[in-house]
Formats: sequence, C-alpha cells, structure tokens
Amino acid sequence: MSQDPTSPGDDDVARHGDGGSRANDGPATDAAAVQVPLRRTVPTRRPRHALLLLLLGVMPAVVLPLLWFWSKGALSTEMVGGLLIGVATASVGWLASLYVLPAPAPIVVDDSDLVVSVGRRRLRVSLPEILVARVDGRDLILFAAAPPGTAPQGDVGGVLVPGYCFQDRDGAQHTVAALRDRLQRLYGPSLVERLADNERRQLAFQGKRAIVVQGVTVACVVAFGIEVWTNALASSDSLIAVGANASDRVAALELWRGVTANFLHGSVIHLAMNLAALLSTGALVERWLGRPATVIVLWFTGVGGQLASAAVAIIAGETRLSVGISGAVFGILGVLLVSSVRFRRQSTGGLRVPLATWVVLIATNGAISTIPIVDVTAHVAGFVVGAATALLVAPRPGGRPPLASPPVMRAIASVVGVLTVASIVMVALRS
Repeated sequence: MSQDPTSPGDDDVARHGDGGSRANDGPATDAAAVQVPLRRTVPTRRPRHALLLLLLGVMPAVVLPLLWFWSKGALSTEMVGGLLIGVATASVGWLASLYVLPAPAPIVVDDSDLVVSVGRRRLRVSLPEILVARVDGRDLILFAAAPPGTAPQGDVGGVLVPGYCFQDRDGAQHTVAALRDRLQRLYGPSLVERLADNERRQLAFQGKRAIVVQGVTVACVVAFGIEVWTNALASSDSLIAVGANASDRVAALELWRGVTANFLHGSVIHLAMNLAALLSTGALVERWLGRPATVIVLWFTGVGGQLASAAVAIIAGETRLSVGISGAVFGILGVLLVSSVRFRRQSTGGLRVPLATWVVLIATNGAISTIPIVDVTAHVAGFVVGAATALLVAPRPGGRPPLASPPVMRAIASVVGVLTVASIVMVALRS
C-alpha cells in the first residue's frame, strides 16, 4: 500500500472538505459503514513464499558479486565472510519484518469518507473527492483530489492496495461496490458516472501500446547483437566502424554518427540500464504525447546529446568516443520536467514528478556522473533538448493543444525517420 509522504499519522488524520453537495439537504443516513478486512502482512508469511522471495532477492546479490571478484582474481576469505554476514543480517531483518508488521485496520466506507489504514498510517478521503476507484485484477486502485486551500493545493494522490492484502479474495471489488453505492445513494448518479468515465479514460491511456519506444528498444538489442557478432567491442576502431560517435570523425562532418551511436552500447550492463530506463519512462511519455511527438523527442534528444558531446570534445581539443541512448533517456526526463511544471496543480498521474523525486533523481544522476566513463555532456544536453522540445510537442494546460500541430509533427517525424535510415546506410557503406 502506498501513501503520499505528507499524509499524517493517527493523531493528525488527513480530512478533506465536502467536495460537493448531497443529493438532498437532509442529514446523512445511519447505515452501517462497510468494512473490508485486510491481512496482517503480505502472503510471504507463508514459509515457502518467503523462502522463494528470499532466494530470488538475495542469491543474485551474493552470487553475482562473488563471480565478479572471482573473475578478477580478487576473491578473499574476508570478502566472502563480510558479504555473507551482511546478507544474513539483511535477510533476518527482512524476514522478521514480514512477521511483526501490525495488523491493519479494515478499509472503511461510511456516509462521508473512505478510510485506508495500515498500522499507524491512515488516510481519510471525503467520498466526493474520489476521482478513480477501480479494480485491476485483484488490486484496488484509488485516486483522490485535494481541494484548493489544502496542502498541497489541488494535488491528486494515489493509493494502491494489492489484492493479496485483502482477507477476502474479492475485497477490492467489495470496496469499490460499497463506494459507488454510497455515492449513488447520497449524491445521485453524477459522481458514479464520473468514476466510470475516469476509469475508462485511465484504462484507455494504459492500453495504448508504446510502439515507438518498443521499436527503439528492439533496434538497440539488434545493434548490440551486431556489435557482438562483428567483435566491435574489442577495440575503439572496431566500435567506430559500426557507427560510434567519435569527436574527430564528427569534426570531419560525419554528422550521421550522432544518430547511429544512440543504438550502440558498450556492454550488456550499459544496454540493460539504458533500455530499462527507456521502457519505464519512455512508454509513459509516448502514451501521453503520441507516436510522432515521441519520435521527435527521442531523435532530437539522442542526436543532440551525441553531437553536443562531440562538440565539447572538439572545443577542448580532445578525442572522445561515445555510444548509448542515455541522451534520449535524459531527454524523456526533460519532458517530465516540463509536464511537472505545467501540470503542477492538475492530475497527470506519473507525468507530474514530485519535487522530492526530482531531488533524488538529480542527486542519483549527479553521483553517477562522477564515474569517469559516463558522458555527462550527452546527459545534460539530452535533458535540455528534451525540455525545449516538450515546450513544442507536449499538450498545454487547460486542454490546449501543443504549439506544433499534428500534421507538422507527423512531417517532422517522417523526415527524421528518413535521416535515421540514411545514417544506417552510411555505416553500411563505410564498413
């Protein structure tokens, strides 16, 4: 179960305003509140599930470091002992937490609020302020609006109660049914219809396939397969031959390298990290922007990052070799920054990144950027280009369309598609 970090505890319960008027001016009915019990903890209390998750979570953390140190010839008894002690301590603490978590109070739906409680944490929301209440599989998904005048003003928070938290297999359905019944009885059909409409919109958004992001992911995997097959990772010259971004070649006006270098990667770990970030954030942004705009964002941020990296190296009189689609990944973060600022008072789901999350992102990527092999210039340039591009291709608040019209975006996407194919042909002709 998740909750906004600003949510108070038992002694200071978050209570929102009325958020609407009742269907009649009479007092609330005295119908008994619906209570949906929750389990004490997740189903990993069952020993075999706990053991399975422990093995899946701990074994990679033990085996992979040991294999790496062994391959480097740096494995020692002290290192193995220290690693095992650390893992054992963490495992005991994790297993103990599964058994000592307090029993949560039931989810309660009464004539004024919906209350979700687990241990000392409690969230109370006025019924009319609930925007989305639906069941996904067996999970309860809840979004509610904080009305103007509360902190944070006009914000929208979400709660996910996994299906395994319910004692009753159909507990999530019972919660939604009770909520809709109360809304229908107290406020008439309008709020129930709003819930249904919001659910349709949310499902339609989630149902959009991220074709562009998936296609780019497949292209990166295929390109890495070609790198391995041609032994391109063996030397810098071999990597340059398959299209890597080399500053001296860019200075010789081989600008197409700014395109092809995005599909290449230096290792399996490099590929996996970039594609994991691209799939998680890029798919979300593509569902929001649409395919032509996503093509534009990925192309300009990726190429902009690569060419900026080469340009900085040329100005500094250095020779730099760069590969990877991380510039485009940071470009996606630039798009999210624009949406976070534009829609800071509106519900945009994961498109509005909280300030605390931005602090973590900046701190994390700042730490990663201290690694010598990381191309900081490409990351920064991709982020800036992504934010600038979003100002043109992303929807604006109030339902206003993007500055760039759909025909213009389709035309630009077609052009950059042709340029991408031409760049790949240049690699084939020169290899």
